[in-house]
Amino acid sequence: MTISKKTDKIKNPFASAKFKKTKIKSHLNKNYHFDNFIECDSNQFARKTGLFVAANIHENPFNPLFIFGGVGTGKTHLAYSIGNEIKKRFLKKNVLYVSADTFTQQYINSVKKNIRDEFIRFYKLIDVLIIEDVQFLSGKSGTQDVFFHIYNYLYQNRKQIIFTSDKAPVDMEDIDQRLLSRFKCGFLLELTQPIKNTHQFLTNYLTYHNIKMSEEIIEYLAQNEEFNLRVLKGFLLYAKAEYLFNGNEITLELAKKNFEKLMGKPKTN
Repeated sequence: MTISKKTDKIKNPFASAKFKKTKIKSHLNKNYHFDNFIECDSNQFARKTGLFVAANIHENPFNPLFIFGGVGTGKTHLAYSIGNEIKKRFLKKNVLYVSADTFTQQYINSVKKNIRDEFIRFYKLIDVLIIEDVQFLSGKSGTQDVFFHIYNYLYQNRKQIIFTSDKAPVDMEDIDQRLLSRFKCGFLLELTQPIKNTHQFLTNYLTYHNIKMSEEIIEYLAQNEEFNLRVLKGFLLYAKAEYLFNGNEITLELAKKNFEKLMGKPKTN
């Protein structure tokens, strides 16, 4: 059984008697791994936890692992890093990274095509299931019900389950209490914005990616309360475009102007 990258639709796996031997595509982004997961004061513990989980999927007390935090805190990077590390260490393990929205659409399609049982059997083959943005299961009672049963099967068979969410379980709404209790019984790992040393985080990030930037721009970004990793990536794309297409090095004035565009409102000096 495969999941089409273009449509995310389920194909009937029982056309072949070798269903259980079918290679499952992980849908992991290989650009995200622990080597480029930049450490700072707010994520050192999370990084260590992720590495531990990846190395100990057979005897892991942190199951399920529930990663939560605001925008741009590194949840996706950490989840991908764990998945990629597991694939590197355990080549034969079936790892699947899927968003809650994609899971929902797959389930709906399986019901429409009368292959709900195949859908469930496919997910029972997974050794490591990573669900991105699990908060989007909110209000989807049918999807929650089928996921609850898949979750129970995987958990009882000691398969690793990892969630990412922008909310802690206690703050999630319209989630079945049975499922919510499963989230709460796991290891809750919160990611936050760098607090103590944003400047050092920026410096390390730029050094790793071989990007040169003046100290005054780094300081400006570090002191801005709206700073997060996604904003930084957008800012760096702009800087790259300015250099490639206009031959301009980024000045502090240009940096401030672009940052205002990214955030949608003026920023103070």
